[in-house]
Amino acid sequence: MVSKSSSTKVKFVEFLSVSVHIIYHSKDVMKSVLQSKNLSTQYKGDVKEPFTEADVKIQTFIFSGLKYHFPTLNVQGEEDEVYEGKFDVDPATFKKDVIDVKLFEGKIPEEFDTNDAVVWVDPIDATASFISGDLEHCTTLIGLAINGEAVVGVIGHYYSRDEVTNELIEAPKVYFSHAEHNKIFVMDLDKGLGEPKSVEVPKTRSYEGKSTKLRVPRGSKTENAKNLLALLEKNFDVEVNNYDGAGIRMLMIALDLIDVYVEDKNLTKRWDICAGDALIRSAGFFFTDFEGGRYKYPSAKVGHYNDKGLVVTRNQKVHEEVLEALKSYSME
Repeated sequence: MVSKSSSTKVKFVEFLSVSVHIIYHSKDVMKSVLQSKNLSTQYKGDVKEPFTEADVKIQTFIFSGLKYHFPTLNVQGEEDEVYEGKFDVDPATFKKDVIDVKLFEGKIPEEFDTNDAVVWVDPIDATASFISGDLEHCTTLIGLAINGEAVVGVIGHYYSRDEVTNELIEAPKVYFSHAEHNKIFVMDLDKGLGEPKSVEVPKTRSYEGKSTKLRVPRGSKTENAKNLLALLEKNFDVEVNNYDGAGIRMLMIALDLIDVYVEDKNLTKRWDICAGDALIRSAGFFFTDFEGGRYKYPSAKVGHYNDKGLVVTRNQKVHEEVLEALKSYSME
């Protein structure tokens, strides 16, 4: 089912309003799969990436919500399968005025043309963590690119873990931003759609070379990931943490819980990074490939592998030094 509108003009705040509705209900889709205990796993692609019923259901739900309200919008997602069942929520009920344009203080365009746009969707980033029960790493990612550039990022994050008891806590939130406005907003989702609040993004810490400790995620268990971590440890004083998944790592960069995130070549795709790319730009931080270039976002799942790796940092000098260190890195 789609709406009757075939206009190619979409207001940014209406896109955001529908997206936060989608994130709000996606948490319930995830929760219902968890409660059913149906975590049977299938695998896709040459590297046998895992996906579950929740991945397929959430992506189908995202597609149906966006296409109902914006039929001409090009939406690309990670999963190729489609859920054929029905959802409890009708996208016609999503209000398109949840986000007030005044939030952006007149600093963003009013609308965009869907002929210039593509949305990249990852229903559950860090699916392996979802399967293992480490839900604090999981995010839902909706990224809007205009003319190939990441512009709007929407990230749903549903669980956290108590640092003392290690207990998993349901604490759903949605973060969103527009790259032309230097603020990130957050809405609590535990009791419906909360009021959007500006996130206090901590300022960049000063960097004094090896006397400054840099917080970095461990990365995957592949040899290349181990080699990348070893390269960082050789060149910097690093404190390693276990954040897993591109979405949560980029969110943690913005929230000042990670200083440097480096991902190997061809390990992630555009759906992993589009939302985070926009969020990082909003925060005024740094996101490039290993050569210092920026990724473009194509209109189809062709050339969508991030074949030059990822470097995301909070500090420009750190970014430059990481890029310099990576010149000596070669994939196995």
